[in-house]
Amino acid sequence: MERTHSEDYKAETKIAKLSLKAQNNIIDNLFDFIKKLSIKEETEWGNYYDKTNYNDAAFQGKKTLIEDWVTALNPQRLIDIGGNDGTFARTVVTKVPHVIVTDIDSNAVGYNYKQIQQNKETNMLAFVCDVLQPAPGIGLNNSERSSLVERLKGYSPDVTMALALIHHITLSGNVPFDRSAQFFAAFSKHLILEFPTREDSWVSSLLVRKREFMNHFDFYNQEAFEAGYKQYFDIQKKETVPGTKRVLYLLKNKG
Repeated sequence: MERTHSEDYKAETKIAKLSLKAQNNIIDNLFDFIKKLSIKEETEWGNYYDKTNYNDAAFQGKKTLIEDWVTALNPQRLIDIGGNDGTFARTVVTKVPHVIVTDIDSNAVGYNYKQIQQNKETNMLAFVCDVLQPAPGIGLNNSERSSLVERLKGYSPDVTMALALIHHITLSGNVPFDRSAQFFAAFSKHLILEFPTREDSWVSSLLVRKREFMNHFDFYNQEAFEAGYKQYFDIQKKETVPGTKRVLYLLKNKG
């Protein structure tokens, strides 16, 4: 189309006219086509909860802790970063007026979106986000669209959840604990963070992949984690998720 009319400097090409009914028919056909589209690709986290490393009792125990802690805080806004398909956010979706769930995996986010539509969860929003490469400010002078961090500051969630995410940030992203703490502290009033210990199977798998550089990550332990996060947060609660090698923290921003 552009090539055909590239020399039409005076815009003399005759413009076809469509009736309102014809325009509506085009929109309806396009909408019907889009509704039938589905993602064909398989991704690592698309079926994450089919391959978790804790049993049903541990899974329910984690849900119970999250529900109890969030309910006590009575938040108006909550964001679950790395929330996969929104499974744990849904434990409190009826108690929080506005919930955002982000994940790096498009399949997981797509599945969550379909669940939102089916459940008519008008207070939940799902979108794709990579915390290791968050969207920057763009447009003229980088000010037409704010960066993700700036938007999260404006959103100002009362509770941020980062469940089974810190080992990916630290071990896959090579991010020290104090730097990830700084990231969360920029917009979080309260932070519920799940820390998989070195004995956790997912952590062991990530460390093995480091091969000869594994020893560079000897700092990955609870003591170092707490020291890094205490620079920005106070530890209010700490509970081991029953039947797992994971610890759930409730942290409060010092700012």
